[in-house]
Amino acid sequence: MRNPPKQLCSIIIPVFNGLEYTRRCLGALAESVRKIPHEIIVVDNGSTDGTVEWLRNQPIPLRIISNNSNLGFARANNQGAKIAHGTFLVFLNNDTLPHGDWLNALIHRAQIDPDISAVGAKLLYPDGTVQHAGITFNAQGLPEHFLRGMPYADHPFLNKAREFQAVTAACVLIPRKIFFDAGEFNTDYRNGFEDVDLCLRIGSIGGKIYYEPKSVLIHFESKTEGRHNHEESNRRLYQRLWSGRVSRDEDSFGRAFLKDVLGFPARFTIIVPLREPSSSFVSCLTALRAAAVESPAQYSFIIADQILPKSSQCLEDLSRTVGLPLEHERFSSGTPLSTILLQVSRKYAADFTAIIDPRVLVGPGWAHRLARPLNTAVPRAAGPILSGGGGSQEAPPSLAAPSQKLLLSDVANAAYRNSANKSRAAKTLSPLAFMVNPAALHTLTHAPSWEDPSTAFRVLGVQLRVAEDAYAFFKENASVSQVSVLQSG
Repeated sequence: MRNPPKQLCSIIIPVFNGLEYTRRCLGALAESVRKIPHEIIVVDNGSTDGTVEWLRNQPIPLRIISNNSNLGFARANNQGAKIAHGTFLVFLNNDTLPHGDWLNALIHRAQIDPDISAVGAKLLYPDGTVQHAGITFNAQGLPEHFLRGMPYADHPFLNKAREFQAVTAACVLIPRKIFFDAGEFNTDYRNGFEDVDLCLRIGSIGGKIYYEPKSVLIHFESKTEGRHNHEESNRRLYQRLWSGRVSRDEDSFGRAFLKDVLGFPARFTIIVPLREPSSSFVSCLTALRAAAVESPAQYSFIIADQILPKSSQCLEDLSRTVGLPLEHERFSSGTPLSTILLQVSRKYAADFTAIIDPRVLVGPGWAHRLARPLNTAVPRAAGPILSGGGGSQEAPPSLAAPSQKLLLSDVANAAYRNSANKSRAAKTLSPLAFMVNPAALHTLTHAPSWEDPSTAFRVLGVQLRVAEDAYAFFKENASVSQVSVLQSG
């Protein structure tokens, strides 16, 4: 019997239903890889929507494994790898659309350095925002998609190849030998964490993991049925295997990104004044956590409290619930905002200090977009576009407000696309949401207390700006359903 032909790449696609995604993926795939020696292996996990029948009638050569039931992501990929002939294994989700030279870019990166043992692609959502540009690990050691949901697909920072501890297996190239040396995908996971676990094992045997931005695909993400059914058990298994063994690098990548955007790795102090009971308080904090996607450790979140009892444990419970380290500073009832701003800024040194009313939901990227016009020695304060806030910061009619059908992140990203890096002079700023630089804070030390700091700033000659690419939403009873919480997946 003749030996099978040696292929450069074996493209392995696990599927479970989702025929329309498979159809589109294979259509794009056939055109983009035709000049590269390859084979396509599709592993069907017991689809019931006619997927196998459709696959068998395709004109392009496919190797098909048909399982009687859904064996899961890990087992299906391992099955495909075991029959693969390629030097490189390329694991690809069926809910992706490859673009251009995506595969050549992965191969080229892998061949630059023999120690590179896994290469992941830049994955974008259909609206062009970032889905995957490498995986970082947060303060709890859990994986997070770096800058996920942000409209920075073509930002120079994301157009540079970088080494990470992990990349997603929605599209990843791994040399066949490395894959088996590392022990394949761990089948104890069920549709979650398999890729992170494998990358960490590859790293533990000396392999480098790289993100390659020249390889671009659209990812519809998590279209597989039952994708989220095992999140908690997967997380427990991951923590049992890897707790204390990963480098918690989210902060370092975030600092590098902020340095690239602002010229230095800025630190922010965010003050949330709690002056009366607010049903929006939890939603406000949830939005702040979601918006701190680039580097939560660069932020200090201060609750300037005037209503909670001294013995209250609710902030500690709330901190755990929303995933934010909250600091508690107590003020007497009626303390003016300018006094709160000054006293907190003296205790929590930062490059930029902001006040966010608990009825305000901030959008992704709001902080460094406000900071950009403040990055000067000139005393300045800046506010975001503020839907529902009125005045000079009111969002233009063309920018729809968040709703049950339109996420806060969608509106914020639209504001960025429409007005990236633009700011304008303003006569007033709403006390609901604004940020100041150190020079502006210094001017407050020479003024009496003001309830509306922007009034004091105007009197003292501080320049006021509206950052047209920063977005926030004000509503008396804003709800969590209007917050786009960015999670890993």
